[in-house]
Amino acid sequence: MTPSPLLAGEVTVFFLVFARLGSAVMLLPGWGEGGVPVRVRLLFALVLTVLLEPVVAARYGAPRDDAAVLGLLFGEILIGTLVGFAVRLLWSGLQIAGGFVALHTGLAAASLFDPRQGTQDTVFGSFLTTTGIAALFAAGGDRYVLALLAESWRLLPPGGFDAASALLLLDRLAAVAWRTALALAAPIVAVALVTQLAMGLLGRLVPGIQVLFVALPLQLLVALGVLALTLGVGLAAFLRRFHEALDLFVS
Repeated sequence: MTPSPLLAGEVTVFFLVFARLGSAVMLLPGWGEGGVPVRVRLLFALVLTVLLEPVVAARYGAPRDDAAVLGLLFGEILIGTLVGFAVRLLWSGLQIAGGFVALHTGLAAASLFDPRQGTQDTVFGSFLTTTGIAALFAAGGDRYVLALLAESWRLLPPGGFDAASALLLLDRLAAVAWRTALALAAPIVAVALVTQLAMGLLGRLVPGIQVLFVALPLQLLVALGVLALTLGVGLAAFLRRFHEALDLFVS
């Protein structure tokens, strides 16, 4: 029995929506972490597809020939990857901030395997990234990300992928990520520099003292104290900038 054109069109649109959502979910912070099984991510994308497909189906028009459908499928994968990578790029600001903190506290060489990224990461980078994901879900930022994902069909309609605009957007988001990372790490870096200057002065005044053995524990203790005092405010500022940066999709 040959399927009806209407049924074939519904199935085609369903898989096109799933291609965009599945590509994005694989990269989004929280859902796309390496510790989340791929089947769970795909199941989550499938649930989103069931919810969104009736809303966005009209944007795909009537079923076309196979070549047009393949072109749409490739474009949907590109758009989903762009959205997921853009959000992940913003989120990398926490990892960069952790790298700055580790560098100025003497723990840059103390790396560990990060199962979320599948790479080596510093202790502070892993801590800030994990804490940031918890803060994102606690503050309701996950719903903001999902709303942006649903809004992507209006902002990036099917077949409307523009590589030049995408690269420009990623460049702007990368700049935001670096500025955010510097702002987050600034208090600890400043305190670390003051501590290093004080230890250098102490070494000049008391040449016989082992400055390295004194400075490293003190520097680490001061950095942890400053991190404990500024973590809440820093994460709140990061989430605010995160939401503002996501609005670049709309502008």
